[in-house]
Amino acid sequence: MKRELDALGLSLSAINAGYAGTEGLLFACTLVVIDRVTETEKDEWLAIFSHYKLMTRAARQWLEKHAMKSQETRIEELEDYRELRRKWLEATPIEERLAGLPPEQVLSAVPPEPRMAGLPPEPSVLALPIEALRVLACDEAFMATLSDEVRQEVVERVHNG
Repeated sequence: MKRELDALGLSLSAINAGYAGTEGLLFACTLVVIDRVTETEKDEWLAIFSHYKLMTRAARQWLEKHAMKSQETRIEELEDYRELRRKWLEATPIEERLAGLPPEQVLSAVPPEPRMAGLPPEPSVLALPIEALRVLACDEAFMATLSDEVRQEVVERVHNG
């Protein structure tokens, strides 16, 4: 931007944190550095157009009403549409983002390893397919690590499966 201003014969003078005025024009022009003003003034509305996360529900709702769901605005044609959409999604509670999606679709987006991470081993064992349970049921040392209830469930599933 400095090169562009120099090429136009303009210079900037600081007004306030995030604001500068131009010198060399017939009319007043103010440059606003959106990220700086958002941070300095803690402006939740300006944050919509900055590189910061949307912090408030009110700002997210404003964005939904005026941009994301507007029939008049062709927001997807904006230069930074993907970043704006990402910020809106991040600010939307997970329950709202997943509402209406069948569990299979939600689970298909997450590989099995992270889905199982942090779960106690016994429920994980019961989630295994019957073929895997047949193999594990033959391993006495493994079966001995399971609670009586889970061991019984595995035996019943292998027997009936």
